Amino acid sequence: MIKKFAWRRGGSGQRGFLLLEFAAALAISGILGTTVVGSLHQLQRTTIDGGAQFELTTETQRATRWISRDVHRADSTDVSDGGAPVTSASFDWTDEFGAHSCSYVLNGDALERACDGGLTVVARQLSGLSFSRSGSLILLSFDVSAVARPDMSESVSMYVSLGRE
Repeated sequence: MIKKFAWRRGGSGQRGFLLLEFAAALAISGILGTTVVGSLHQLQRTTIDGGAQFELTTETQRATRWISRDVHRADSTDVSDGGAPVTSASFDWTDEFGAHSCSYVLNGDALERACDGGLTVVARQLSGLSFSRSGSLILLSFDVSAVARPDMSESVSMYVSLGRE
């Protein structure tokens, strides 16, 4: 003999769920699902924004590190004192290894450094590069934008002192 087991509610003999219980469970599941999807979307957006900010910081640091290093070493530059801003600049110096000449130019969105016969891309996603000079100070200005978030950008302006003038 096989006995049938059924879930019984109280003593009334009802089996299964009521339609009202099913609707409540469906509503709760919908709310939880919406919350989970919203949280995942927010996590993705935060990750993209964090990556874009990291990219901006990295490219800014690359550009400023290379240029400031060469400007600090320089004996001379082709940037005119008190002249209008220029979009490319050369810096020259002599050290124990000989004479060096490094120039910077923006090629598309890539900052290129030509130094002692070698060409290196030192930063990307740059625009509006300019150099100007006031005495022994070089004003470097540029904008940097993020690939993942083209609407996210930073403007950078900094003074760097010529090292040997």
